[in-house]
Amino acid sequence: METSFGRITAHLLEPTQERQQQLVPLINKNINPPDPVRESDVYIRAMYIVSNEVNSFGGRFPEDELYKLVELLIDSPVMVGHRKDKLPIGRTFYAEIVKRQNTIWVKSYFYWLRSAQGGQHLK
Repeated sequence: METSFGRITAHLLEPTQERQQQLVPLINKNINPPDPVRESDVYIRAMYIVSNEVNSFGGRFPEDELYKLVELLIDSPVMVGHRKDKLPIGRTFYAEIVKRQNTIWVKSYFYWLRSAQGGQHLK
């Protein structure tokens, strides 16, 4: 078997101003930070996590499991490349099932504080 190496570039989705206003209350409800956050306190991004299509490892999630993943993702850390030797860059506060090009996806939303060290750079 031939080994291939490549590089993947990811672009995170930035919600519209209106959508961001809808999402901030979900941070306070689902994460319950010590001090409630305001829109001006956080950056919010979204990413497509998994679908019911065959993935790069040859496996796939059945559609019914995607609904369970939506629940399990809440309050999970966001790690770059699943690296556990580094601190998380954000926290997942909301996830939903969406249809994208006839494929069912789990779309998760995460946030980080603007005041966090490196927060502006991460943006």
